[in-house]
Amino acid sequence: MTIKPKSLEVFLIYMTGFLLLWEWLRPLEVIVQIQNLQVFVVFLAIGFLLYFFQLRWIFKAIILSVYMVLTINHIFFNEPFITIIFPVRFLAEIANNIGHVFAGDWLAITDAFRTLLLFILLWLLIYLLNYWLVIRKTIFFFLVLTIVYLAVVDTFFPYEANWAIVRTMIIGLLAVGLLFVYKLIEQEKILFLQQFKNWVIPLIAIVLFSITIGVMIPKAGPVWPDPVPFIQSMADHHPSSEGEGTGNMRRIGYDEDDSRLGGPFEADNTPVFRIESSHAQYWRVETKDMYTGKGWESSNLHERVEIVDEMEIPMYTVEPSFEEKDEAAKIEFQSKKDHIVYPYGVKQLTFDTEDTFDYSPGNEKIYTGSLQNANSYEVQYNRPAYEVYTLRSVENYTQLINNNLEFYERYTQLPENLPGRIRDLAVELTESKTNIYEKAKAIESYLSSYRFTYDTKNVEYPGKDQDYVDQFLFETMIGYCDNFSTSMVVLLRTLGIPSRWAKGYTKGTMVGHDENTSYFELTNNDAHSWVEVYFPNIGWVPFEPTKGFNNPTEFYYDLQSDQHENSRTAEDVQPPPEEEKEQLEKEEKKEKESEQNKTEQQSTFSWGSFWDDTKWWWFGSGVFSLITMLILILTKNRWLPYMTIFRFRNMEDGESFANAYLQLIKSLERSGLKIEDGATLRQYAKYVDGQLGNEKMSELTNYYERFLYRNGPEQVSWESLKEIWESLMKQVAKKKQT
Repeated sequence: MTIKPKSLEVFLIYMTGFLLLWEWLRPLEVIVQIQNLQVFVVFLAIGFLLYFFQLRWIFKAIILSVYMVLTINHIFFNEPFITIIFPVRFLAEIANNIGHVFAGDWLAITDAFRTLLLFILLWLLIYLLNYWLVIRKTIFFFLVLTIVYLAVVDTFFPYEANWAIVRTMIIGLLAVGLLFVYKLIEQEKILFLQQFKNWVIPLIAIVLFSITIGVMIPKAGPVWPDPVPFIQSMADHHPSSEGEGTGNMRRIGYDEDDSRLGGPFEADNTPVFRIESSHAQYWRVETKDMYTGKGWESSNLHERVEIVDEMEIPMYTVEPSFEEKDEAAKIEFQSKKDHIVYPYGVKQLTFDTEDTFDYSPGNEKIYTGSLQNANSYEVQYNRPAYEVYTLRSVENYTQLINNNLEFYERYTQLPENLPGRIRDLAVELTESKTNIYEKAKAIESYLSSYRFTYDTKNVEYPGKDQDYVDQFLFETMIGYCDNFSTSMVVLLRTLGIPSRWAKGYTKGTMVGHDENTSYFELTNNDAHSWVEVYFPNIGWVPFEPTKGFNNPTEFYYDLQSDQHENSRTAEDVQPPPEEEKEQLEKEEKKEKESEQNKTEQQSTFSWGSFWDDTKWWWFGSGVFSLITMLILILTKNRWLPYMTIFRFRNMEDGESFANAYLQLIKSLERSGLKIEDGATLRQYAKYVDGQLGNEKMSELTNYYERFLYRNGPEQVSWESLKEIWESLMKQVAKKKQT
């Protein structure tokens, strides 16, 4: 007696497999800070249910594929599925990432493609566990593999696997015991429910009792010392790559990936550039415009402009209405980078090798590209200086919204689930300000005040459902430049002020100077981020909210302007101590009230919004699946015999012959050649031969009886009978079509 499909015992088998795979997913939240883990858990549940109900592979593929595509679109693209936009973009995303895979450029692979690969991996694991559990009826190897995986994760990553190992042992021991019971039931040909009290209940009791004793008894100390300190000490003798650290500590330095901000850094004095310039200033690398709640991404990185040496750069950073000063600087590479640094107002670049380079308008980054042999370059630029009264004259963005709404929306973008108290704080800080400049300075002064602490070590990652800026502004108030600059951009955007996140390097360390030139050295420690605010008819203006850093940009007052009598200097923007004290008391009171009425923040993945976005596609997919299923059922007499032929074509043993013979009888009965009550197989075979006009059925029946009554597969050769069987199956298919 074999285990019946869709029975209680099979359901329990699949349940143990699902729970064990779930334990593999849990550490990913800590190891790679994976978001929306619940969508992968639901994917596992759907996959195991499909195998439990034994749907055909085509329906499994349709349902799981639709779930994957809709989920990836909802999380990463949010495109209307009914148009051609999403399919084209999705296929382009796959093709682009496959190119990165073959090129070995692993860091360039996008999160959407990584999510797709994880879905596919989980699909393969579901299939593998189905084979191990239901067909082979073994789980021991996978149980051991799970325990080893959890032990490694607990040792080398900040994931506490103590209770995970306990849960795994409970699930694994129950699975091993149940599979033994199922084998016994199969051998003895008894019903599972009849033996439930005799075998399964005692098994559960023994496992729970053993685990309880194992958890409660005193534990001996570790036999081997902790390997992590040894590995870290060995790693400290070798130079770390850029952006990497030991353990959970990353090395400071420029990193292209800003999608997950937070966590501590350790210093790195590795030189990256050496600069000859007449004055100190910030050196830009790129800007980013899309805040995700966890970090920054660039909305448009596909466009690249090839710049010929000494050609003017089409930079949108500086507008010609500024007071400008012609400057020049020379930069030497101290280590190979895929980017260069440049000052505000850059116009031309001249390299010591004759070649072209790429410029990305989407993030204003200049890629070295084919300039790998370049050792230095010169930059010509017009250093901008911003007139304060002119900046204060900007009070709104009405004209910009009317003329370039797309630009305005791009640089005021915010996540839908941004906590409301961030905007409340921005409104409170700027309620007495009448122009954009004073609002920006008020937020800049607030962030650089005594309320916040600059630190690179004691910095936390935001929680799973926690916004990066919200955590810094209202909870930790400890961080480095990324925390300060990101917070200022988000605060400004809540007020409808276009702003963006800029990153590059500070002025560096002066290592020498002569009459007209100073020499600066930029190291990884000088990597920095700051803020740029857009002023119509003026351009992007840099601000520096990070505590302990000073904005090197030149601001001046035109004393001939009639606006100066009613204006205040930049120092006047910061409130006096008494006003600051009262403001702090208001904030503390407001914080206490908000804590009392605090509700759970909305997750980055909302099942409600997911259902609203995709309900019609689930309905359409369901209708399509039902129609497909109906068509397949109505036409099964045409295609089912060929599927059966394909199924048995590569089988060679006698058991396969017996199963193939029974499938042939089923096909004959479905075609109308039913066996009469009381008729023997030989009588039925003669009847079929008469209908089909040959004696092939009688020949097969003769071999089947030999296999059945002479007790042995060796009595027949399926390989020699396969051609006869296939011929009869094809005749049945043709008979059904007519």
